[in-house]
Amino acid sequence: MKFNYYLVLLLTTLAIFYSSVGSVTLLSKSEAATKVSIMEFLNNLYKSSTNEQTVETTENSHAHHKHGKHGHHHGHHHSHNRRMNELVTDNSELSILKEGWLRISSPSFTNENIFPRVFKPNFKPDYIDVSEGSTFRVNNLYDKDNRKNHNYPPSSNSFYFRLSNKNLWYAIGKKNLEALGSIPVHSIYTAEEATKPNKKASGAFCFFIKDKIHADWELCAETNMERLAWMCKIYELKRIKEDKCRASEIKKQELADVPVTVFERHVTQPIILIPQPNRFCNDNWNYENQGTDWECDCIEGKEQSPINIVRKNAITSPVFPVFTYTEVEVKTTQNADDGQVKGHSYVKIVNEDHLLQINADSFGTVVTLDGTSYNANKVVFHTPSEHLIDGVKYPMEMQIIHDGSSTGAITKHVVLSFLFKTVPGVYNKFLDDIDFFNLPSRMNNEKKLIHDLYIPKIFYNSADQDIPIMKKFSFFTYQGSLTTPPCSQKTIHYVAADPIEIGSTAIQLFQEAIKMPDMRSSKGDIIQNTDTTENARKVQPLNGRNVFYFHVKKEEISQLKKEYLAHKEKPRGHYEKVMKKINNYYYVNNNNPSGMPGSIVVSEKEAKGFGSS
Repeated sequence: MKFNYYLVLLLTTLAIFYSSVGSVTLLSKSEAATKVSIMEFLNNLYKSSTNEQTVETTENSHAHHKHGKHGHHHGHHHSHNRRMNELVTDNSELSILKEGWLRISSPSFTNENIFPRVFKPNFKPDYIDVSEGSTFRVNNLYDKDNRKNHNYPPSSNSFYFRLSNKNLWYAIGKKNLEALGSIPVHSIYTAEEATKPNKKASGAFCFFIKDKIHADWELCAETNMERLAWMCKIYELKRIKEDKCRASEIKKQELADVPVTVFERHVTQPIILIPQPNRFCNDNWNYENQGTDWECDCIEGKEQSPINIVRKNAITSPVFPVFTYTEVEVKTTQNADDGQVKGHSYVKIVNEDHLLQINADSFGTVVTLDGTSYNANKVVFHTPSEHLIDGVKYPMEMQIIHDGSSTGAITKHVVLSFLFKTVPGVYNKFLDDIDFFNLPSRMNNEKKLIHDLYIPKIFYNSADQDIPIMKKFSFFTYQGSLTTPPCSQKTIHYVAADPIEIGSTAIQLFQEAIKMPDMRSSKGDIIQNTDTTENARKVQPLNGRNVFYFHVKKEEISQLKKEYLAHKEKPRGHYEKVMKKINNYYYVNNNNPSGMPGSIVVSEKEAKGFGSS
């Protein structure tokens, strides 16, 4: 009794301290109303301690100090930082109707308005861990060495659930009574079986719980029978009659879950079943409808590209990223382990996915203001342009696609776009290196490039005598997406504000390259192809996004050019002269001295370099 008294006194002190520093629970705002008072919490804890309902401290310590290495980390979330957990019941008696291991998923876990951050004693914020690429919560108690122990979670996403007559709640372990989250039974209005398998919960059988507070929670069991048992128990609590929960139906499901022994018999006419691949989003996408029929993120995303840029609405910004591009050798030698030449690899321009594109390991990098680095590995061409400026669509757009290379930015992108306008007789140095007179077609879809590529040449036409350097240029920037499926968001777009001049011949050749050529029938008739020569997506709504504008004055560009040339024309260093004495040997074809000034007779060995005699 004396120990329990001191335990209650210690917890009271801690509760008062964390209330004074603004400690935050993991309950949503709407769930907060279901909490009981601090004194009721302490009374419950005291009651549980006198009834010898102890929590296994070794499991808690193991869970609290082990990082969530099994998935994406929204901060280093540890259970010991949750000083005041949500309560699952009042002082009345509980009736545990169902318990077992389940996995739980919900978009709410990543919503700070519903699950706000918790502050550690060092006042650093902490979050809930979810698996990478999903919203399944991670249990930090999981240890693959102890997964066969029934007190430990069988997987990294498994939590121990209990269903009472009042709440459905879960904890990190079987012996752990500390609730990580709960749903009051009175707020549940349905439980629905998942109609489609969750790819992120491979091998699991899932169902949804819909409540009056949040949209839905997805719970996944290991067997179909276990899923049905949980759903039927919830229906029973809610007094909902379901045919699937009748004893006869449950018996059928039990039989369905029993492993079946298959006996093979010889048949004279076997039926061969060929499995068909599952369909994915945008399996056979094209530009026939300018992308309006694309699916998933392409139609559901709120930050999609391209857009119509209105100059007068753009916000002036002084922020300029660091663009660093290097010359790409289009032919490289591949050596074997013994140093012998194994062969050569080539950079190619390919006609693929309705686009002309060039792929390379790296054209260069761009570093944004936050220090994140992106590697340029693809150049693509769109005719006409995808971005519009003040409603004007230009004949062509070249996009340089950069993928995130810094930690935490692997799924992010940067796209640098240059728009082209037609001016008769003008050629561009970068497009000249691509050899646009010899572009790949839909029938012969790749060509080896013969000239090395250097992105900064895009700023120079063929008549310029200047040495190409990376110029500072005016641009618009906004948060968007890739303009082709899967239309991934978390993409920063930089669109050069001043279109680049190019002759109409080059534009026509780029357009013709993506068109399927006319064919000849078996009778010799010409079958004219009517495919579109356009491969540009329709502009997307801004949805409240801001567009920023970085402006470079012409005087700044001229000054940068002068500084570069001055530095190049006056290299550091000097010349030095080394004095040397050289002996020349001549052969005289008789025994008389030649009489040349300073000459002396020497032996044949010395003259031929064998040493003096």
